[in-house]
Amino acid sequence: MTDANQPPAGGIDAKALQDAITASVTSSLTAALKPLQDQMLALQQQAQAKPAPAPTAAGKADAGEKPLTAAEVQKLLADGLAAHSQQSQQSAAREQYLGSKLKDLPEAYRKQLGNDPTKWPAEEQAIRSAYQADFKVAGGTVTDKGGVDAGGKKPGDTIDVTKLSATESIALGLKSSAPARSAPAPAVTEAK
Repeated sequence: MTDANQPPAGGIDAKALQDAITASVTSSLTAALKPLQDQMLALQQQAQAKPAPAPTAAGKADAGEKPLTAAEVQKLLADGLAAHSQQSQQSAAREQYLGSKLKDLPEAYRKQLGNDPTKWPAEEQAIRSAYQADFKVAGGTVTDKGGVDAGGKKPGDTIDVTKLSATESIALGLKSSAPARSAPAPAVTEAK
């Protein structure tokens, strides 16, 4: 029978190997942690060397920050709510502009509109120009009808007669009606 502490013949002593590894790891860790320990010690000494803050009238040490008063808290809350309200209004105005002016463009182009309402008309034109350029590059074509519908009439040619006054309706009726033409009178010949 062999003893657990006895190395096998021609083998390695496991206990001696374990002790050697432990010693090596310990010394390596100690050497690696030495700079960190020195830094921590220096920081602790600096913290102890700093003078303590002077006590305030209330007897507490002043850490450089004073507590907020109720009025300051209310003001901060009011400012936050006002900013949120303004942002909501701007967002609603932007959505309305998008819905009225850019509804015919794809979403990717609509997202390019900024947040400054004063710049929206110029941005709209730039976005439309970019869309038109991209459309042409993609091979799209547009036929220009020149503002004339299939019947040959321009959009401004149609008059809404429900909005005309009585006098205007009569004038329009007289203008659009052709005068009645009678058959030509027979030539009058004198009887001889």
